[in-house]
Amino acid sequence: MGVGLVIAVIAMVSAGIVECYRLKHANQDCRHCKDSSTLSIFWQIPQYAFIGASEVFMYVGQLEFFNAQTPDG
Repeated sequence: MGVGLVIAVIAMVSAGIVECYRLKHANQDCRHCKDSSTLSIFWQIPQYAFIGASEVFMYVGQLEFFNAQTPDG
């Protein structure tokens, strides 16, 4: 579960970096033209990949813990 938490932290840092870049990019686009932003949606792929990997590691540990805590009956 610790590995999953570390990967989740990496995902949040990645999301923060992309958001800062998106805001800077949006401010530049708004000054020059009235069209939509030219920043690609594919910048979000690493964030979702990290979250998916985090869920994989967290889910296995949680499932084992919950199954160990359930009563036999």
